[in-house]
Amino acid sequence: MYKGLGNKGDYLMTYTFDIAYDCPILDFLDFLGDHNLKLESFIPHGPGGGNPEITVSGSPESIEKIKKII
Repeated sequence: MYKGLGNKGDYLMTYTFDIAYDCPILDFLDFLGDHNLKLESFIPHGPGGGNPEITVSGSPESIEKIKKII
């Protein structure tokens, strides 16, 4: 999903990550700050087999960078 960010022409994207059970949540949350992403929601036992589901928002570039890491 994209949302306008005013007159700058920049866009905000939201993306939901299905986090693997062996990925430390605190490490993932550190990535959010490192890539200027905002935590939108956190479901401890998501629908993907019970793994945590984390939704973030930020620039498409920032989300693509973290998707390559995770």
